[in-house]
Amino acid sequence: MTTLDEFFSGYEASLVIYRNLFTAVDVLGPVEVSVTKSQIAFRRRKAFAWAWIPRMLTGSIVCAS
Repeated sequence: MTTLDEFFSGYEASLVIYRNLFTAVDVLGPVEVSVTKSQIAFRRRKAFAWAWIPRMLTGSIVCAS
């Protein structure tokens, strides 16, 4: 399993966004955070939210149209 430091290495601005997201999710009560090579999952009994860095996965920013 990847650590948060490893996940955000080179993406420090995204770490700021993650911290804000975690603060918002944390008001729901205790959550488990699972970090993999490509994404972060927030779990209670089941995973209910995921976060990732689009540029990390694709090499470019992809915008939905």
